[in-house]
Amino acid sequence: MTAFLAVAAVMMAGALLAVLPPLLARRDAETSDRGAANIALLRRELENNDADLHAGTIDRNRWESTRREIERRVVEESPATDGARPVVTANERSPRIALLLAVVLPVAAVALYIVLGEPRAISGRQPAAEEAAGHAVQSDQMLAMAENLAKRLRATPEDGEGWMMLGRTYAYLGRLQEAMNAFEQAVKRRPDDARLLADYADIYAGIKGGGSLMGEPEKLIKRALALDPNQPKALALAGTVAFQKKDFAAAARDWERALVAVPEDSEFAKQIAAGLAEARKALGQPQPKGAGPVARAAPAGGTVSAGAGPSVSGTVTIVPELAKRASPDDTLFVFARPPEGGGPPLAVVRAKAGELPLKFKLDDSMAMSPDNRLSGATRVVITARVTKSGGVVPQPGDLEGASKPVTPGASGIAVLIDKQR
Repeated sequence: MTAFLAVAAVMMAGALLAVLPPLLARRDAETSDRGAANIALLRRELENNDADLHAGTIDRNRWESTRREIERRVVEESPATDGARPVVTANERSPRIALLLAVVLPVAAVALYIVLGEPRAISGRQPAAEEAAGHAVQSDQMLAMAENLAKRLRATPEDGEGWMMLGRTYAYLGRLQEAMNAFEQAVKRRPDDARLLADYADIYAGIKGGGSLMGEPEKLIKRALALDPNQPKALALAGTVAFQKKDFAAAARDWERALVAVPEDSEFAKQIAAGLAEARKALGQPQPKGAGPVARAAPAGGTVSAGAGPSVSGTVTIVPELAKRASPDDTLFVFARPPEGGGPPLAVVRAKAGELPLKFKLDDSMAMSPDNRLSGATRVVITARVTKSGGVVPQPGDLEGASKPVTPGASGIAVLIDKQR
């Protein structure tokens, strides 16, 4: 992690050294309007790249490659465009712009990485230990960044992109009301952004809808799809709405369209495929050939049995204060993933919150992909999630808990649901 941060700091310093000296030095010109227009276009490309990663339409390698290329072009475009000499005006300094860049660029880069990236990937420690040691510090740093961004937005309230970033940062911190307030401001300034409307619907459901997408969230989802009929998150949420209404045919149609819009090997695609399989099962339709196994319901009695290969077993419980927020019919997912995260679950089962405490046993027969199974992992983390939506896409308000990393074959694993998304 230290090496990563050192390299990142050097890269950031290099970018600032390329941008700041021309702004701090006495200038005899201003860049042409064409240069400013190009910077604006590059900024939009950066935003779209981050949105694609968040939606699961590109993988992290593609995101990092595209981001590096955009950052290189930003540095090239900053002094002038296409090597053109600037238009002479008057001698002046630009200390305010230089100060803004020196402060905002590092803060925005860190905020975007933490919100949209995978900070655990740069650490050599296990996620459980890392979270226990650094969660409070990281939250304080993120909160400070959010407050700085909020202060800047009070001075420049028409920055729709800034409000959107602030909303996603607050959502990451679990400050859902503030996240919704920021998204409201963003939507006022970017009413035609389909992805933003889908994010707003998601957070609205968690704050005002009690986890349900009915009502205003559903209207926002329809607006998003009217703007972009292929927006994957909006389609996934629309499928969840239809599933909640027991309109399984509509749910299947929405999820089929969503699958076309996301990479086949992404985790988002696996989640949508599992929901699609549930909808088809409810319609009495056979699962297509080649489709991976889907989450299976736990039988009466609250125990899920093993079938093949090494297994992990244990019990899922929930803290009393969160148990009061769960209904017996809420869906309970229990799944195994590698400690570093990413990709579809290695094994997953589906039950009801009313069956808690739930005894579980996961094995290869419960895999969502034949290429990613429990038997191929050296260590796994067992996670439990209670959701009112019944869908496979996580929602604000879901109740969650996770175990420490364990090896396949372990038994007696205790998973405590002790936090809310």
